[in-house]
Amino acid sequence: MSIEDEDHYLRTFEDLLYDSVYLLYLAIDTNQEDYKDDIVSTLIRSSVLNSILLLECASNCVIDVLELPQKFYNDIEKLPFISKYEFFLDKIRSEAKFDRGCKEVQAISELKSIRDLYVHPKVSTRKYQIINEHVRNADYGSTNMLGFPREPKLWTIEHAILSLRSTNDFFNKFFLEWCALSQDQVVDVLLSSNKAVLDQPQGAAIDCVGGLDRAVKEWGIDFEFIGKQI
Repeated sequence: MSIEDEDHYLRTFEDLLYDSVYLLYLAIDTNQEDYKDDIVSTLIRSSVLNSILLLECASNCVIDVLELPQKFYNDIEKLPFISKYEFFLDKIRSEAKFDRGCKEVQAISELKSIRDLYVHPKVSTRKYQIINEHVRNADYGSTNMLGFPREPKLWTIEHAILSLRSTNDFFNKFFLEWCALSQDQVVDVLLSSNKAVLDQPQGAAIDCVGGLDRAVKEWGIDFEFIGKQI
């Protein structure tokens, strides 16, 4: 078969991964004093959102592999991304349990709530709290497990690292432990521009895997599910 006869599969997982990682690098390395506006906070928020988008992207990638009938796919595609993972696991390894109570799933559930607040912005109100005679503030609280502020301007570099780590911890748990997939299978599902077939893994090349070195060394982020680990 010639290249003209093959289908190209556009998967954006790798783009989102490197956007998340490199925006975090930039947030750390940027000298805020060189800018009038708060550039670092912008980079932090962008990194956090890209980390969370990885979860939605991967959930769509796994559903695509199942090759469901179009009408059924349209129904499944509307599910929340956590439900898509649960559906996929049941289809490929029904004896495994998708544990919604484990810390990895609880963490991404909180990230999903953060994502929903950000992409579906609504006006919220709180009473002002008097900090001192010159400062007043309104407290919108944080998530229970991760302590992630519900007010995006309060996100810090530590929150961006936490978002990236929580996302990757879930991927390691889900793909390698629950689904029992090989790294080659996972890479095909998430990164390959070719058709992903679970029982015929090719192991697509990862163009910029070296760019993850700093995240591994400095923050202990484990990308084992795609073959880059501590």
